[in-house]
Amino acid sequence: MARAISDHPKQKDVDKIWEAIKEQVNGLRYGSVVITVHDGKILQIETSSKLRFTN
Repeated sequence: MARAISDHPKQKDVDKIWEAIKEQVNGLRYGSVVITVHDGKILQIETSSKLRFTN
């Protein structure tokens, strides 16, 4: 009997990904969060931050 292989991540994995994205966004004052997607799946989350000084 053939088994069907699912590419869908488990809900707990999806929840972890969204929680990681929220943490990165909430931790920024100035900067960006880049989400890298490959074949419809989130592979990487990159964060860059900036320090701004006003006179």
